[in-house]
Formats: sequence, C-alpha cells, structure tokens
Amino acid sequence: MRTTEFVKETTTTTRTTQTVASNGAVSTSVRTATSVRLLQRDIVKQQQLAPSASNEGVLDAVEGGETHSPESANSEKSQEYNLTLPVLENVGATSVDNTDTNVSETPYDPLAMTTLGVPLSFVQDFIQRSRSGAFKNLTTTDVCQRLVQPLTAHTRRSVVDTLIMEGRSDLVSEAKWFVSHAWKYQFLDVIDALTDFAAKKGIPSKDFIIWFDLFSNSQHETANKPFEWWENTFMSAIKKMGQVVMVLIPWSEPIPLTRAWCIFEIYSTVKTGSVFDVAMPSSDQGGLISALRDNPRMFYDLLAKFESRNAEATNPVDKSRIFQVIADTVGFNTLDKMVLDVFRDWAESLMSSIVNYQIENKSDPGRTPERTLLLQWSLASLYRLNGKLPLAFELHQSVYQERLKILGPDHFETLVSMNNMIECAIESPDSSKMKNEIDYVALMEECLATAKRALGIDHLFTLLAMYNMATIHLQQGKLEKAEAALSECLEWRMKILGSLDSETLRTTERLATVYARMNMTEKAESFYLRTIELFEDQHGSNHVDGLTYSASLVNLYKNSKQTEKAIKLCEIITPKYRSLLGDANSATQESMKTLAHLYNEVGEYDKASSLFQDILASVAKDDGIDARTSLSVMRNLADTLQSQGHMEESIEMRKDCWARTRKLFGDNHQDTIASVHAIGVSYYFLGKYEESLPYLLESCEKKKLLLKKNHEDTLTGMNVTGVILSKLKRYEEAEKILLECLEGRRETLGAAHPSTLTTMNVLGSVYVEMDRPQDALSVLLEVYNGRMRLFGQENPATITTMSLLSQALDKMPKKEEEEKAEEEILDKYDQGLKLYREGKREEGAELMKQYLAENPQDFENDEASILARFSTTGIILAQIGNLDESESMLTEAVRLWRIVVERETIESLDPVFLHSFHFLGYVKSGLGKRALATGDLETARIKYAESEALYTEAHDGRCKLLGEDAQATKESEDGIRNAQVDLLLLSDPQDLESKFLKVSKVFNLGSSKADLLIDGLVAESKALPESDLLAIRIQMLHADILMEDFEKNKFTASEMFERSIELLEGSVGETHPLTLEALEKAGQIYMRVQFYDEADEKFAPLFKRTSIVHGEESEEAKRVLRLLNTSRMGVMALAKVLPRLAQNGVTESLTTE
Repeated sequence: MRTTEFVKETTTTTRTTQTVASNGAVSTSVRTATSVRLLQRDIVKQQQLAPSASNEGVLDAVEGGETHSPESANSEKSQEYNLTLPVLENVGATSVDNTDTNVSETPYDPLAMTTLGVPLSFVQDFIQRSRSGAFKNLTTTDVCQRLVQPLTAHTRRSVVDTLIMEGRSDLVSEAKWFVSHAWKYQFLDVIDALTDFAAKKGIPSKDFIIWFDLFSNSQHETANKPFEWWENTFMSAIKKMGQVVMVLIPWSEPIPLTRAWCIFEIYSTVKTGSVFDVAMPSSDQGGLISALRDNPRMFYDLLAKFESRNAEATNPVDKSRIFQVIADTVGFNTLDKMVLDVFRDWAESLMSSIVNYQIENKSDPGRTPERTLLLQWSLASLYRLNGKLPLAFELHQSVYQERLKILGPDHFETLVSMNNMIECAIESPDSSKMKNEIDYVALMEECLATAKRALGIDHLFTLLAMYNMATIHLQQGKLEKAEAALSECLEWRMKILGSLDSETLRTTERLATVYARMNMTEKAESFYLRTIELFEDQHGSNHVDGLTYSASLVNLYKNSKQTEKAIKLCEIITPKYRSLLGDANSATQESMKTLAHLYNEVGEYDKASSLFQDILASVAKDDGIDARTSLSVMRNLADTLQSQGHMEESIEMRKDCWARTRKLFGDNHQDTIASVHAIGVSYYFLGKYEESLPYLLESCEKKKLLLKKNHEDTLTGMNVTGVILSKLKRYEEAEKILLECLEGRRETLGAAHPSTLTTMNVLGSVYVEMDRPQDALSVLLEVYNGRMRLFGQENPATITTMSLLSQALDKMPKKEEEEKAEEEILDKYDQGLKLYREGKREEGAELMKQYLAENPQDFENDEASILARFSTTGIILAQIGNLDESESMLTEAVRLWRIVVERETIESLDPVFLHSFHFLGYVKSGLGKRALATGDLETARIKYAESEALYTEAHDGRCKLLGEDAQATKESEDGIRNAQVDLLLLSDPQDLESKFLKVSKVFNLGSSKADLLIDGLVAESKALPESDLLAIRIQMLHADILMEDFEKNKFTASEMFERSIELLEGSVGETHPLTLEALEKAGQIYMRVQFYDEADEKFAPLFKRTSIVHGEESEEAKRVLRLLNTSRMGVMALAKVLPRLAQNGVTESLTTE
C-alpha cells in the first residue's frame, strides 16, 4: 500500500481505525505498536504548512540533506522510501488479536504503564531503512529528542500508542522482555547488544518482543510518579513480563549501575522473582569472559565498588521517588547486596554455559585441554566466591587431577589448583565432606614443600601456601606452629611487598590473632595496633578494611576483660561503620551488637537497649531477608530489658520473638523451643510461677524429642522446671523430674560437677519440704562435701547447703532431752555465725568461742562438724585481728585435721583442710610482722618460716585439687612468696656477692621492696672496677628494677644496658649469657618506645650469637628471630611513614613520641 493511499483511508485520530490485514481480515486496533512512517507523514504535512517548524532539524538529521520546501516535499510524496523509515507492510509484524478499544478516545493517563512492546525486528528495520549513518554516534537520548519526540508530536503518546492509533496494531504485542539500559549509551550499541543476545538465545528478532522505554513510554508526558506508582504499578508490569535483560556496556565500567532507574529495575526483578539476564555486544562479552577466565575476582571487585545511594537520574524527582522506595522498603545496603548477588549468579551462569560448550563441542578448533581447564578453574573460583564450596571443591579437585597428569606436580598451575582445592576445605565446616574426603593437612604440607622447591621461598605463591599452612595450624589449635609459619611469611612479604601491602597487613593481623589465642595479650595488641596504624596511614581512618582490623582489636580487649578499652575503641568504630555502610550492613550490626553487649557488662543498659533497637529498626526494612539477625537482636534486647528490670517488656519482646521464630522455622525448631524456654525463665524471675510452668514443660518435652535425652539444654530446662514445681508445692512432680535430670547429669557431667551438685541441692530441698529428712541428708551431705571441695566454706552455694542440712537435721526424730540440749548448744553457735554475717563480727566471734569452750567436743563421733567449727572460728578471729587466739584455734584445727588424714576418714585434699592451713599461714605471717615491729627478730624469723611451710602445704594441695590456675592456688602461691621475701629481708649477708643475691631474689619474687635495697647495693659496688663482673651484674639488676616504672626510667635503663653490653663484650665475650641477656633487654626497651632501628641493631647480633650458641634450628634461636622480624617490620613501616611525616613537619617529634 502506498503512502498516499493509506493517508486517504486513515481517519483522524479521534475516530476508530480499522485496517485490512494481509489476509483480508479487518482488525480493530488497540494499544500495541507504532508505524514511524505514518508519523513521518504528519511531519511532512507540518513542514508543508510551516517550513520553519522545528521538525526541519529532525528531517535534516534523518535525511542528512537540506531543509525541504513545501514544493519539494509534495513532489517527493510519491517516493515511498523518501524518509527511509520503516514501511508499513508487515515490518517485523506479529499479528495479535486486538479488541475494538479506541486508544485515541481514551483519556491519556500519564501514570498508567503499558506492558506492550515491539519486536526487535521493528527496531532493526527502523535503523536499516534510514539513510546510512543516520544513527551514528547518537545516544538513546539523542534518538528520543531528534526522532521519537517529533515523530509522535501529533499524538503526544508513545510510539506503541501512535502505531495503534494509526492502524498498525499488528506491529504491537505484549512484551516478553523488559529492556534495562542507560540512555547515555550509543543507540546502535544497545540494539547490537540486544540482537546478539536474541541470537545467542535462539529467539528470532520478530519473536523477541521488547519493552523498550523509548518506544513503550510516551516521551512527551513525564509526570512525576507518586510513591505508590513505583512500589505497585511498575513492579506489577515487571512481574507480568517476567524477564529482564540489562544492556551492560562497557563491562569494565557498567553505566547502568550508576543510574537510579536501572538500579530500581534490578530491585524490581528480584522482588518479583523475574528472570534476569545481561546483553552486551560480542566484543564486550569477549573481554568480560577473558577477565573472568584470568581473574574471576576482578569482576566482583568491580561490582563491590557499586553503591546504590550514589546513583543518579536525569529527572531529580524520579531519583527522589526511587530513593524513597528503597529507603522505606529494602534499604540501600541490602539493595547493594541484592544487585551484587544478581550479577554473581549471572556471571556464574555465563561461565558455566561456556564451560559446558567447551566440553560438549570437542570439534571446536579453539578448544584445547589447557583452555578447557582454565575455564573450569575460573568457574570453580566463581563458585567459591559465591559461597558454593562443595561445587568449587569438586571442580578444583577435577582440574587439579587433570593438570597433575598433563603438566606435572611442579607446574605453577598444578600448584594453584592444588592450593585452591585445599582452601575450599579450609573454609568449610569441620563436619563437611571436603575435610573428610582428603587429607588436606598433608596435601598443604606437600604443596608448600613443592612450592619452595620449584618456585623458591620468595615466590608470592609460596608465601600464600605458607599463609594457608599457618591457617590450618590455627584451626587445629597448633598455635606455636602457626606463629612460626606466619612469622616467616611476614618476614618475606615485608621484604618483597613492603609493610604497607594488603597481604603484609593481612599477615600481621593474622599473627596478632595467633598471639591473642596464645593469651599473649600485650603482643597481640601491639601487632593489631601496628596493623591499624600502617593501614590508616595509607588509607585513612574511615576505610572499611581498617575498621575490620579495629574490630579484631575490640574482640581482643573484650576477651581479655579489658572492657574499658574495648568500649572506648568500639565507640570510635561503630559510628564509622554506621556512616560508611549503614545500619543494615552485617559488619555494622556486628559492631553495634558488640558495643551493646559491652554496655551490658558495665551496667549501661539504656545505651545497650538503644543500640539493639536501632539494629531492629534497620533489619525491619529487610522484609524478612535477614530474619535470623532480627530474631537474635530481639533476644539480646529482651535480655537487656530484663537486666534493666523491665520484666514485662522483656516478656512481651520474647513472646514476639517466639511468634516470629515459629512462623520462620516451625514449632519444633531448636530456636523456637529456646524462645519458649526463655519466656518461662522470665516469668520465673518475675515470681510468676504459674505462668512460667506451661512454657517450661513444653520446652522440656520438645527438647527431649529434638535433642538427646541427656543434652545439657534439656537437663537445664528440667532443673528449672523442678525448681518451679517445688515453688508451687507440687513436690512429687518436682521429685520425678529432678531425679531424671540428676541421672542425666551424672552420666554426662559426673557426680562432682557443679551443675550436678545444683540439681542434687534442689532435690534435697524438695525432700526437706516433703518431711523426708533422711533422704534429704543423704543427698545434701554429698552436695556439701562436693561444694566444700570446689568452692570452700565461705562460698554462698556451700552456705545454702549447710542451711538445708541444718533444716534436715532439725526434722530428724530425736529424744526430747537431746532436742532441748541441742537447741541450747546450736543456738549459741548459730547465733554467733548469724551475727558475723550481719557484720557484727566481734560479737559473733565471742559467741562462737564460748560455744567451743563450754561444750566438750566429741571428736571421735563428730569429726566433720568439730573440724568445721574450729576452722571457721579461727578464721573469723583472724579476720577481726585477734591473731593470738586465731593461731591457737587454727593450730588445734590443723592438729585435728592431721589425725583425720592419718585415719583416712576424710580426704587429705579436702578444701576446708587446705583452707585451714592457708589461713594459719596468714596468721603466722601477721605474728611475724608484729614481732619484727617490736624488734624480736628471732620470733619473726620463726613465724615467717612456719608461715612459708603452711602456705606451701596449702598450695601443693590446692594445686592437685583445683589446678595451678585456680584463684585459691594463686593466693597460696602469693603467700609463699611473701613469706620468702620476709625471711630474705631478715637475713644479714656480709659480703657484696651475698647481698647481690639477696636483692636479686627479692626482685625475682616480685616484691617492690627490691627498690628499697638496690641503692645501697649500687653504692657498695662503686668500690669495684667498672668492668668487674659483679659490678656489671649489679648494674643490670638496677636497670631491671628501674624498668618497673618504665615511663619514668626507660631511657636511663637503656643507657645502663648499653654500657653493660660494652663492658661484657670486652670482658667475658660476645656469646656470654649475660651479654645475650643485656642485648635482648636493651632491644626490648627500644621496641616498646618504637625505636625500631635501635632495636634491630640489638636483635640482629643477638640472633647471630644465639644461633652460634644454641644452633639455628633451636627454639631459642627461633624465638629471637621472631623478635628480629618484629623490629624489622617496624623499620620498614617507618621507612614508608617518615617521608610523609616530614612533609607535614612532624619528623622532629617522632623520636620523642
């Protein structure tokens, strides 16, 4: 059909339009597709009427010729392709069944969103029938302004609407693909990318129906859309189409990720569950594939820089609305993760398809085994980056085995695959198949040994293998091996990469972690601080990686009970996390939770509660994306509210948490059961036992089903339930559940475990209430003996058991005379104890003495009771300062204890027995000090010697019973040292050597009294030649003592060690133990003041000389080597930092700092 004929047949835009299809059928048009040629007709007509109209420029851009006059336009009307835009006859047409809706008579709604689109073939024809070069260098924006807007000016509708209105609805269909792109792109590049995409998908251009905003949206009416349009209308349209393709050009600088519209389109794709894909020209896709093949992490690093909050939009109102939807629904940080996940999945899918093609098409001339293995390695690396460790492990293992056959064990690529396979095992849980399928430890050792041999110790891959070997040692708790490997790795990385390189800093931080695990807190702190300092000097204090290092230091402070330091540092980094990453970020939330827990530890519950509430507010926007985090924070907040005393609010929070957990996991999940248990316990603390019981009974029954019968969580719930049943006076039920709990705890924990004793104590109290004193006594006596061994007599738990024992004894059947006599006797002793506990210590002690004096003790028949009374009374007398009577009472107690031990009726390591010895040692020491004050040196010496012997016996027993690290053991150890110091101070050596040994022993015992003795010793040593060995030893001892006040005396002490080194090297030689000791101590001082050059000057010869004396492979040489490495790391760091400090004029102050 010619243009002139069509013009005659077409009515005005206000009337229903009918067209005759190629088969002769009449179809009534609806909103579906656009004939740009018809739109050209209107432009020509307007030109004829008004030659100066703005459309002249449009035609000029299309035709590339001069402006047409009306005459020339009319004369050319018969030439059908004069305007070189798509013809009408079935251009990419796909017939659709349309209704008789009259688009032109429907009021235009700028807030409506059509899902109609055009075939890709329509757009291709649009381009092909234009003059060659007409679209060259035009962006989509240019095409809109120069072509689409003028061509649709007469309808002011979209291209698809105009097509329908002009009778070409056969060119319009429901869109199957939503095209996301940036209008800054070259239009031809976008169409090329879509053409290539459709071809790779095997979709003919005429069937590839696209929703392209240039054609589907009106480019005249751009009304500002309200919030609801973005959240509902737009989302619904995306969901209806179901497939989104984003044009990504160039892959290395993806413009769509900087545009607010495109970001929102990705969000809508994820939200609606639509398919997401990427289109790019073949040249760009080849570049991306090469990048993914060679360095899979690079593309991810590129994506990681993207931040949705920095996206822009041409229309500021659009940007504002999009940002509002993001902020009020998902949040920017979660959206960033969603975008990253979408592209990760797409990159993985792309690489997977390429690998499959390589494997299946063996006849491809470009296929080689090496290329196939490289692509498989890249896919495995993508799996690992995406957290799919089992898939990554399996593919890396396959690549490793093939490379081993083809390239051999020493080839670099073989070693890389071997290491990648092992890294998957390292990163996997302990229970994973990967760690059980291969001996990854032996493989890592083999990999490291091969790398050292084939590549050299200084190769970067060798250092990576060394680092991974250290990581394995750390996982297995082999801390000394981990430290040695990391120290060596750090030394080489500093030499090769420098102290500021990210890998060097990562190694330093990992070494700090090892020291933290070794409880070397000060050393760990210094390494963390050095890592942070070097990193911040290079990247500033607001970089996320630097905050990660600081977070590790916070954990060190927290775990080492340096709560004040932990809070101070955490208060610095948490606001930075919140500012840089936002509250929804997992690292931010972890820092906020850590700070909140620290606040809870120091009782600042309001601050803790505020932080937990802020986290909840942020995760509430995630719409269930991170429900576990939300539930965890709710539990923490409930705990904090309980600590604040807001019990009712805490319970409501726990109930809310329970409801959410049930919805997420179901009734029988362990988190749901834990929530039920927590509600019951909260009611218990509130004293609402009736409300508490149903929750606890439910949690107990479900724990029995879900967990093992004797699981500690199950047993804990049973114990609490038994307590509540007892409170409710349901004693039979309480007895039943407590007996079951006791059986389980005896089997799993043992009879002497504190938790087992707790259950027995509750059971004993139930028997007391049930008037079953004999049963109560049999249980409570075992509890009493166990708690005496573990905690001692003064512990509240022991006292509680003693009280229950007393109640059980009271209920035992007795003769009337015995009851009366016992009441009179016990009343006085018990009254004395009560007065003592009320703070009336003197009155209480007096009553207890009267009891012991007035009532003959039947030791043969009541050993335990009599021993306890003598010991307790003696200790109380000591506490009120009555040392003489205390000594007499405790001496009698110890004598009786020794009788008992000889009879073997009571264990010799009974805690009360050892407690008596310890306190008697304390009393003897006090009597010695009193004698010394009166000038009675002989009595003082005797008492101090007796004190040392008693402390020693108590220490040895406690060491066996409680262990070396128990507080009671350490108290006895302190007592021994104090007694030894007191005896040394009483000694009166005459010669200088003996005096030196005396002061040295006092100092080594940790006594500050050495400071009082050293001045006299130094004065006497002046009579000796300076080079005399004894004079040098005295000088070094003096320096050691000065070091106790480091800040005040550090430089004086360093000068003294320097002089000692000089004198020792000249007198006894360079390898003498004293020379080596002086070198190390001087070096340690310089390290503490960060004089790394000076420290290096000491540690370098120290290492050389130590190696000569002990051998290079000796533990002593390795220890010194680690000192040398530490100093050299400081030297290299300063080499980087000093020039920058000099630029800021602070070099002069560095040494004093």
